[in-house]
Amino acid sequence: MIEIEVLLYLLIINLLLLISVYLPNGSCFVEHNNLYTNKFNSNFTWNWKILVILLSFALFIGFRDLHIPGDNSLDFKEYLKFYDYILRTGKIPDYLIEREMGYSYLVGVFALNGIPARVFFVLYTVLLWIFFFKGTYKFQFLLPLILFFVITDGLLFWSENAIRQAMALMIFFYSLQYIIDRKILKYLLILVIASLFHESVLLMFPLYFLNSLRFNTKIIFSLYILSIFTYQYNFFIADILNETISSLNIKFGLFSSYVSREILTTASKEVVASGVGIIVAILTNLYILYRSKSVLEEYPLFNIYYILFAIFIISNNIFFGSDLIGRTLVYFKIALIVVLPLSIYFSRNRFEKWIGISIMSLHYIIFFGGFFK
Repeated sequence: MIEIEVLLYLLIINLLLLISVYLPNGSCFVEHNNLYTNKFNSNFTWNWKILVILLSFALFIGFRDLHIPGDNSLDFKEYLKFYDYILRTGKIPDYLIEREMGYSYLVGVFALNGIPARVFFVLYTVLLWIFFFKGTYKFQFLLPLILFFVITDGLLFWSENAIRQAMALMIFFYSLQYIIDRKILKYLLILVIASLFHESVLLMFPLYFLNSLRFNTKIIFSLYILSIFTYQYNFFIADILNETISSLNIKFGLFSSYVSREILTTASKEVVASGVGIIVAILTNLYILYRSKSVLEEYPLFNIYYILFAIFIISNNIFFGSDLIGRTLVYFKIALIVVLPLSIYFSRNRFEKWIGISIMSLHYIIFFGGFFK
């Protein structure tokens, strides 16, 4: 019986993937003699196709079966229980009110008015992905590829597991346009709004000034290769980092919201990533770096996304064993779903298109293979 449920679940995900890739305007590869100018395309408009995708995401996440093997929904289950607790008691715990008031306010409005939990999370998902789509306004021609990797890289599923931080992440993704447009006050304001859902996003304020740095492919490539060789020591590094963070928390109360729950990871932590997945990730990152120079020469306004990507791939190798750093790196990893589609979309010849198709195929296989472990 469980096998039939899994197959049905996978069929639904594949249907969602098909809708996400087929419906948006754009394509997986740039059309012949139809190159875009250096100025971002900002003529994105909401249409029924985008709304269908948005609603499909919301319904899938809000009403999905939480007992399917391979669907890691532990946090989401806890959020459901917590919401039901508020429904029954009519009270919001003080500790939730004191932290990240944006989520507390939304829960209060819906739960205290008797709205069922599943309905709330459908509407919450709609709001979350509205910010995501608004963040793609200037490069909507990439949407088919972006949405492909949103699903196959697990961002869609993560977004409803890390409920509060997912909202902060999507608002941050939307705010990146103000870095490009050099509007620091709007960028800061958006970050403050995002911090109402997860305070960690405030650490991203200095990123505004990084866009003035020019992405140097050779330097980043060298640093990334060096970081790969630190991989075997990352749990040792994580132990030192976690001890330091714990000490700061004890002495000064820093990171108190997250230390006890998220961070204290030791060298005994089980590594769940498969060896094949790691190899594919490394090869994918190397290909993005290989294509970065030609893409940025034509489209320099993507510079901030490549900088975020570089920080992510280097830091992820060095600090892999630390949950706190991992939680912070999601703000950098979001750039992957922009730079990877860029590398595939602007393929210059058949060989590069073949590589792009291979990368997509491997991500697809690894993602769905996870349901059969």
